[in-house]
Amino acid sequence: MNITLKLLLFTTILFLAACSTLEVGIEENPEPEFPGSPNQEVPASPTLAEIVESTAEPTSTVEQSDELLIVKAIADQLGQPIDQVNINVTNIAGIYAYGSLDNGYFLAIKQGDSWQYVHAGQTNPYCRDVEAYDFPLKMVPECMDENDQVVVRMDGYIPDIGEALAEYFGIPLDELDYSVVQEDGSHILGTVLEGYYLAANVNGGWRIIYDGQGTPNCAAVDQHNFPGYMVPECIEANQVVSRTSSPDVTSDLQSLDCEAGSPGAVPGSVEAVACNIQDALRSRNTAALLGVLEEPFLIGYWLSEGVFYSPEDFIQHLPYLYNYNDPDYTPRLTFTMDRSQFPELDGRPVEDRFGPDIDVAAVIYSEGWGEGDSESLLYLIQNSAGEYKWYSMLIGDLDVPMPAPVP
Repeated sequence: MNITLKLLLFTTILFLAACSTLEVGIEENPEPEFPGSPNQEVPASPTLAEIVESTAEPTSTVEQSDELLIVKAIADQLGQPIDQVNINVTNIAGIYAYGSLDNGYFLAIKQGDSWQYVHAGQTNPYCRDVEAYDFPLKMVPECMDENDQVVVRMDGYIPDIGEALAEYFGIPLDELDYSVVQEDGSHILGTVLEGYYLAANVNGGWRIIYDGQGTPNCAAVDQHNFPGYMVPECIEANQVVSRTSSPDVTSDLQSLDCEAGSPGAVPGSVEAVACNIQDALRSRNTAALLGVLEEPFLIGYWLSEGVFYSPEDFIQHLPYLYNYNDPDYTPRLTFTMDRSQFPELDGRPVEDRFGPDIDVAAVIYSEGWGEGDSESLLYLIQNSAGEYKWYSMLIGDLDVPMPAPVP
C-alpha cells in the first residue's frame, strides 16, 4: 500500500474519537492502496465543494475532470444531491477508480465517457462483479464468493479453498467459518474453526496439509515446499525446528532489547509482546501476529482517516503497509521505545489518542514503512483479561508537523 501521504492538502485533522478509541474517522474494510502501484493518486476531497475549492496543488485537467465525473455519477446513481454525498475519490487507474463513500467504499468503472459504480458498501465486492470488469488485482486483491466467503484473487484463478475445507471437515460450506490469511498461488495459510490450516495446490486442487493450533510436521510442509515466511517452524523428532531466520540486521539500526536477561525475554511481559511484533515484521512471518492482535484492530492514518480491521483482515492488509515483498529491505524496519526518538506530532502525549477505557501499556516508534519514508507508532494495551495486545497503529509522515488551520 502506498501510504506515503503527500501532505499538500491543508485540511482539518479528521481524528475523531470512535467509541473512545483513536481519534480518526472510521471506515469498514476500505480498498487499500499499494506500494509501487501505477495507480494515480488523486487528492482526497469528500465533497464537491472541497474538490473545487481545494488549496492543494492542482491535478491535471483529465484527473480533475474524471474526479468530478465520478462524484456526479455516483450522486446521480444514488439519487442524492451532489452537495449531500460524502464521496472521496482515492485512486484512478485508467478506466478503474475506487474511494470512500459514507461509511464504506466504492468501485467504479469508466465506460465510454461516463462513470458508473460497480460496488458500494462496507463489505468486499462480489467476485462475479469484479471479474466481469477485470478489475486489477492490485486494486481489488480480494472479493466475496457466492457463499459470502472472502477469497484472495490470483492471476486467472480464484481458489476453491472453501469447498476443500468443507469436504475435509465434513461440514456444509455455509456453516464453515474460515479465512485466507496468506497465499502465494500454490500454498495457503488461513484460519478455520478454532485454529488455522495449511493447504497446498496439488494437481489443480487444494489439499489440506494441516489443521489445528500447534506446529505442523516438518515432513508434510517440506514435501509441499511451503515458504519459510508462511510456515517458519515445524516439528521433527518431537523438536521444534526453525525453517527460516530473520535476515541480518545491521547494528546501526534501532532495535528493541530482546536479549536474554532483558525484560523482552520475559514471557508474557509487554516488552516480550513488543519483541514478538518486531521479529514477526522483520522476518515477514505476519501470521505469527494473530496471537497478539486485539480485535478489532485499528489503523490510524496521520492527518487522514482510520480503519477498523479484524485480525485476519489486518494480516492480509499488512503486506501493503511496508516493503513486505522485498526481503532485502524489510529488515531495515527500526523499532524503539526511547521517547527522545519519537516525533513531536501535534505536541500532545502519544498515549493521548484514546479514551479512558483504553489502557496503553507501551508505545513503539518504528521507521521504514510505506516505501521506506514513512513512520508508525505501534500501540500496545493491556486488556481486561490482563493480556498485552497490539491494539492500534498510527502511520504516515509523522515527522511532518501538523499544518496550521486555514483561515
